Amino acid sequence: MPYPSTRFSQMTADQISSYRASWTAALSRSFEEFKPGIIHAHHAWILSSVLKDAAGSTPVVVHGHGTALRQLELCPHLGDEVREGCRRNDLFVVLHQDHARLYREEYGLREEQLAVVGAGYREELFHSREAMEERGDSILFAGKISESKGLSSLLDAFEILRARRPGARLEIAGSGSGEETERLVASIVECKYQAEEVAVFLGRSDIQSGADEQDELFDDAVRLVFEYNQASTSFLQRRMKIGYSRAARLMDELESAHIVGPAEGAKPREILIETAEMEAALGA
Repeated sequence: MPYPSTRFSQMTADQISSYRASWTAALSRSFEEFKPGIIHAHHAWILSSVLKDAAGSTPVVVHGHGTALRQLELCPHLGDEVREGCRRNDLFVVLHQDHARLYREEYGLREEQLAVVGAGYREELFHSREAMEERGDSILFAGKISESKGLSSLLDAFEILRARRPGARLEIAGSGSGEETERLVASIVECKYQAEEVAVFLGRSDIQSGADEQDELFDDAVRLVFEYNQASTSFLQRRMKIGYSRAARLMDELESAHIVGPAEGAKPREILIETAEMEAALGA
């Protein structure tokens, strides 16, 4: 892990007890708030063993990847409690028949508690037969905007792809903060992609959502929008030479002021007021 952590095999009994109790309480609050119709968990390990304590009668499906089998070998002192807790879950989906056998034997599961879903691409599940329009080559990156997640390498690969296959599209959906995120987003802007080529949807976790004061650059942003008849986060970032987070906040303020319309994917934002209204609003 890229941060200090403790292995399960090295945790004391008190630590394990605290870990279980904390997660059970947090899960109980979440289930009460969101009231899920079904719960999908990954790995038949400690968290999956406490799910039914919080979920009650809500069905729980556990996706087994094989790693929990290894953990049971590494942490035999935790095995009995994990097996007993996981056994209460409704369904286990695994990759192949051998996994099904191992999970059934290791956890004492019934046949009806196991389903083999296989691995890899299955055309009957993943297809575009009902697509509304032809999208061409489309790649989705969903994750943290950071070097460690391989985003820079993906951008390099996309450059090769778009040269070979015009019309290729890359969608980046994620979150991040700090200089690394700013640098990566700026590198995308500098490539001057067309809107139909690359779309970035950034969860702006580094913006203080509670801030009520209007950005001091708001008036300048309004004038730029009307001067160039454009409105996008990357446009403001490029023209005003500011970071992505501040440009995104300015776009939120422009939308709240009903100067531009809401974001619609890769489409340009609609400008909602006329020049005369803009001048009146700015006191020009």
